[in-house]
Amino acid sequence: MENKTMRDDTIRSAVDHLRQGLDSIFKGETAAFEDPELVRALPSTVDHMYNKGKPKISGNIIQWLSNGLLTEPPEIRSEIARALSKIGERLLETDRLDVMNTFSGRLLSWIRIETSVTSSMRKICGQLGELAQRRITQSEFKECENILEDFNLIESGLVRKDGAIRELVSDSLDSIVTEEIVDALLDEYHENKHGKRDDALTCMTHLAAPLGERLLNRLLNSEDMSERILILRTISDIGDPFIPPLTEHLMRGGPWYYIRNLVLLFGKVGNEAHLQILKPFLAHEDIRVQRETLSTILNIGGKYRERIFLSMLESCDERLKPNLIRALGSIGSVRALRPMISLLESSASENSESDAYVIESICKALSEIGSPEAMPTLVEVIKQKRPHRFSEDVWDSIRSSAADALMKSS
Repeated sequence: MENKTMRDDTIRSAVDHLRQGLDSIFKGETAAFEDPELVRALPSTVDHMYNKGKPKISGNIIQWLSNGLLTEPPEIRSEIARALSKIGERLLETDRLDVMNTFSGRLLSWIRIETSVTSSMRKICGQLGELAQRRITQSEFKECENILEDFNLIESGLVRKDGAIRELVSDSLDSIVTEEIVDALLDEYHENKHGKRDDALTCMTHLAAPLGERLLNRLLNSEDMSERILILRTISDIGDPFIPPLTEHLMRGGPWYYIRNLVLLFGKVGNEAHLQILKPFLAHEDIRVQRETLSTILNIGGKYRERIFLSMLESCDERLKPNLIRALGSIGSVRALRPMISLLESSASENSESDAYVIESICKALSEIGSPEAMPTLVEVIKQKRPHRFSEDVWDSIRSSAADALMKSS
């Protein structure tokens, strides 16, 4: 009997303590934060009030706690974070995503000001990641943009954080991007079924690092051409944010067809800063990769294109030479004029083994450059007797190209 009385007294005391604490909370008094027993009791109180149909009381408690998360000293913030992590766990279990969203911004702000990883931070990062996942799968993209943006800022180093915190956030960002999430984002971006294409695009931009990894792995392994085209379009559309994973994958290497696609993507999203990464692929063992690299450098190489192309005119793969010559012509390279004239003189001779494609490419390039300096050599080609290795039709085509170049060079 005495033990029962003591237990009852203890329960009444705890209830009175909680009631007094709640009174302080509802008055907005911050002194209650200094009562760790009260703070620890609040997660179960929040859950109880939801179950009793009193969401307003639960909401007030959550707001009070989340405000304190940003204003109180570190040791008190630690207790508050522990309480909010327990509340967050129950909110996700009971599918109260809207409630979780009401204080997700404060949780993110708290992560920004903290200086070390704690068990509560690990739980909260995981919960925010799960919240973002569930929003995306429900096509509620805008509702998770703040989570993805803050995680991305920390992961990318734009918001400076301790290495351990940055690693934790990076892992959380990675864990968000499952195959289901990739499908949901691609589906909305390309089909716009819910009219939220722009919101999906924003999410993909914030998720660029892990999403790029997933997309590029799909690009490597997919046997579906339509899927590969879809991935290429997506990465091309989003651009800059995908450059880090694109660079990493290109340096890793892979089958020729995959490397060619990566090089092609650099031609869509890259710039002059990426030429050093691309130049080695001008000597790739597969001519198709060489041609794609040449085309990409032509697209993004700017003022450096001419120097790169001229440097390889003598030593490049013979199969690439026509493409290289036409590229120099397309940029109107005056510096290529004399090397091309010399190449034309030697290529058109009886003893040369150069094919007609090379000679025609030189004539067309000279036509685009349009310099009188090329006229004597072009006249000689037109007047020259057909080399035995060419048919009449092929030689007539070469002479026609030379004549066209002569007209434009005069």
